[in-house]
Amino acid sequence: MALSEQVRALLRGLRPVPGSWRLVGLRWALLLLSGLPGMLLLRAMLSSGAGRISWLVEGSGRLDLARLLALLTEIGPLAGAAIVLSVILGLLGQQVLTPGAVAWLDRMRLGQRPRGVFSNVVAEGTPWLWTMFRIVLLAILLDLLGLGAIILIAEKIGVHGLLAGWSSVTLDVVLPRLRLLLTAAWIALVGAGAFWCRLVMVADGRRRIRSAFFIVLRAWRRAALAGPVTFIAVTWMLQVLLGAVIVLWRQHPAADSTQANLRVCGWALLLLLSAVVWHWLLRAALLTYTASDLFSIRTRPDRPWYLLRRLFRIPLPREEQHGPEGPVVIDSNLPGRQCEPQP
Repeated sequence: MALSEQVRALLRGLRPVPGSWRLVGLRWALLLLSGLPGMLLLRAMLSSGAGRISWLVEGSGRLDLARLLALLTEIGPLAGAAIVLSVILGLLGQQVLTPGAVAWLDRMRLGQRPRGVFSNVVAEGTPWLWTMFRIVLLAILLDLLGLGAIILIAEKIGVHGLLAGWSSVTLDVVLPRLRLLLTAAWIALVGAGAFWCRLVMVADGRRRIRSAFFIVLRAWRRAALAGPVTFIAVTWMLQVLLGAVIVLWRQHPAADSTQANLRVCGWALLLLLSAVVWHWLLRAALLTYTASDLFSIRTRPDRPWYLLRRLFRIPLPREEQHGPEGPVVIDSNLPGRQCEPQP
């Protein structure tokens, strides 16, 4: 796929379609509501327990690490339960919203005009819930494997550098930061892969993550700029912005309730920006994937390998014994549907 076509897809992704702002609103509401249970539960626990201990909550300046750890210890295991509850609600909503949004945007791309954004998102996204969670589990597994490999390699390099007489700056400063950079890059790359796997499975109506995974790799090879490069760069910049705001607020605490309320509103606006960026990445990736230059990779059949049947010499289904008559093609009029093999 030509570079100009990838840039055109990224620019077209900025153009909203009918229902775009409602999708952004749903994403923004999900980001706000997913953290609300944990905040309310933590506030109740602080007001009734640890919040009454003067040496923990009183004092000027920012909250130091020692007081923060003591505060979490006084709150007890309910703090972890509050955080887990927020994470579960966020994940659950995300796994329904993303496939529903892909289905809606694909219908808009094909010129269809369904009614009711919320009802369509729920109706289209709910059947994909288990598949989306399988992608999450695969992403977590890949993150752990990559993190373990990075730690192992970094330890080997550190031992080699120590024996070779490398400077303390290289061993104590450069290598740890390089390991942190590689870890962040790997997590972002896995996140981009999971993002594209969701899109490919919903856009083509696939049910097997394995086939979608190989299609994503082939799509990235042809459209690297509109694929992993843009996703990783944009998500990194967004995370750096959110982290910088948190660090700035921690170093300059709010002087009164007015400033605290303004900061809450500012954080809500940052989450709105995050929702807008999510919609742009989703629409741009969909336009890239459905471009004519990538049509050939979408014809990959979505059928199982029958490993156990082949291993134990169990006869394959009749339609698999003779092989497919032709490649599986995508119907341009029915999003997410696969047609019969063509000769």
